[in-house]
Amino acid sequence: MHPIKTRYAFQIAIAASLVGCAKPQQTLTPADETLVPVYAELLLLGEEFKSPRSSLDSATFQREVQSILSRNGLTKDKLSDRLEALAQSQELFSQFQTRVHNELELHKPKQSP
Repeated sequence: MHPIKTRYAFQIAIAASLVGCAKPQQTLTPADETLVPVYAELLLLGEEFKSPRSSLDSATFQREVQSILSRNGLTKDKLSDRLEALAQSQELFSQFQTRVHNELELHKPKQSP
């Protein structure tokens, strides 16, 4: 094989391997995005349940959890499975946590100056 053709073939092989090894862009799917407000609502409910001033008993808490999940077309298993899948990628889970944090900030009581 001619030296120029060999070099060209080698460059193509290197480029192809770099493209093949490139890390795919990891972003939350639209389905993951819909979990953000659901998870935030569940966290808020959990905090309310733990509060000493809470009127929620464990049965009411469980009914409320089930209501939130049902309203969003989820089960505990589906939510748990998806959260476990997100946790497999540090980048995805970090994105998810950031969005949940932002959602919780929207529900935070405004403090007057």
